[in-house]
Amino acid sequence: MSTTLVGALFGWLMDTLSVVPALGIFGLLALLALCLPAERAKKDHPDICSRKPAARR
Repeated sequence: MSTTLVGALFGWLMDTLSVVPALGIFGLLALLALCLPAERAKKDHPDICSRKPAARR
């Protein structure tokens, strides 16, 4: 089900990009900018959680 949905979304995206190349390139860059920080946050998050809190005196 999800594979079909992704395929349909990708097909629609490619059709949209072919119609408006300038906006399509900008859209891809914006999508990358949104996805990359999310991936970094997912990788950094367990490290932050696994650290022990500072000892209080």
